[in-house]
Amino acid sequence: MIYVLYLIIKDELNRITSAENVKHIFGTDIFRLLTEKGYVEERQVDGRSVQVQTELGLSKGIEAVEKISKIGNAYTVLMYPPEVQKEIVEHYAGNRVQMEADESDETDVISEVSFERVEYNRKMNRPDGAGASWTEEEDKRLDDEYGCGF
Repeated sequence: MIYVLYLIIKDELNRITSAENVKHIFGTDIFRLLTEKGYVEERQVDGRSVQVQTELGLSKGIEAVEKISKIGNAYTVLMYPPEVQKEIVEHYAGNRVQMEADESDETDVISEVSFERVEYNRKMNRPDGAGASWTEEEDKRLDDEYGCGF
């Protein structure tokens, strides 16, 4: 059984649907979906937000795995079993079809998503813009810095 991070699922969904005018999925979108399903939640631990699985998430096979960063800090990541991965993919695959059918409501969807992100950031005491897409300028800057070896 292969367990993966939800960010890997997000990257793969975005890779296979990289056509122009297709809305990209963000990690916060997947975490919100899993929160709505009751599988995960965010808790405040020592002044920081930590993602944890709920009892339902545990019963679905979601595992917390301890990791050590390059600088020696311990942290925990949630790993998702194939059944939960399948739920995520099916949810977004169905939503992409619906999004194409609802193109006329695109601006309403975008403003609603932005509002939810702003509200979520306030609730979790995160800075404005946290979780938002990078601008083209920021993306180019990252590419330039990466190419220079920063």
